[in-house]
Amino acid sequence: PISNLSEKHALNLKTNLGVDYSNFFNDIFAPSYEEGGFRRPDAVYSNVYGDGLTLTWINTAEYTYKSNDHDIRVLGGMEAITYQFRDLSAGRSGYILEDDNYVQIGSGADSTATNDGGRIEWGLRSFFGRADYSFKDRYLLGATIRYDQTSRLTTSGTFPAFSFGWNIHNENFASSLFSGRFLHTLKARVGWGQQGNQAIGTYDIYSTFGLDNNRADYDLNGNNNSVISGLI
Repeated sequence: PISNLSEKHALNLKTNLGVDYSNFFNDIFAPSYEEGGFRRPDAVYSNVYGDGLTLTWINTAEYTYKSNDHDIRVLGGMEAITYQFRDLSAGRSGYILEDDNYVQIGSGADSTATNDGGRIEWGLRSFFGRADYSFKDRYLLGATIRYDQTSRLTTSGTFPAFSFGWNIHNENFASSLFSGRFLHTLKARVGWGQQGNQAIGTYDIYSTFGLDNNRADYDLNGNNNSVISGLI
């Protein structure tokens, strides 16, 4: 809070930084078996690791004014969110022994080795503002606007909202209706607004490279019995 303001005025500056980190490690062993018509001839062992980090930074400035009849509140701010995730996996089969002390990734057959991994990143940046006005705590007006930019879309968005409220129980003509034990407040409210979302794939708007055996590989050696992997 900012001091040296009169009792009717107040200014509050606020910043918040949030960190959310998570990770996992899956240790998976599937032994060989044969039961009736079902069988797994070789044991399979795999490890999967992943970690994610979300950073959220919010800054706001809020001004308020209060008098006998008027109550004004204005808030503005910005929000920035970044997310990063990566994972890595490896596995093998063809184990000579299926003892816990022997089974590990490196003790499986080299010819059965598999691995995979990836990374995902996205970000969101927003600017927002809100204004609220109350007259004698009877008539309430509110307006909100938000501007969003996300790495998942090539376009940004502006989303407004408006509302009007009426505290009927604070009207002089209604005071007798709300003096009982069961009904204390009655409020009518109407509002309109727009909102957006970024609920699509992280890289759906981009053209990405990938392996394609049918269209990208080519017989660069010219021997008609082998191809070189390519990207498309």
